[in-house]
Amino acid sequence: MRDAASLDLVNSLEKRPEWSIMGGKDHFLVAGRITWDFRRASDEETDWGNKLLFLLTAKNMSMLV
Repeated sequence: MRDAASLDLVNSLEKRPEWSIMGGKDHFLVAGRITWDFRRASDEETDWGNKLLFLLTAKNMSMLV
């Protein structure tokens, strides 16, 4: 599954007690890739990247990509 790493990341973050205090609004993520690698809007096989930036959990975090 192409989104397995993104889903693992947000699932592990949600389980942390630090996350539950503010729902992730006090979390910051830095990624060393271009933003298109994290913004796949559809599940078409021809589309590139994953859905990290579209996951509801990830929308609470501040991200520098």
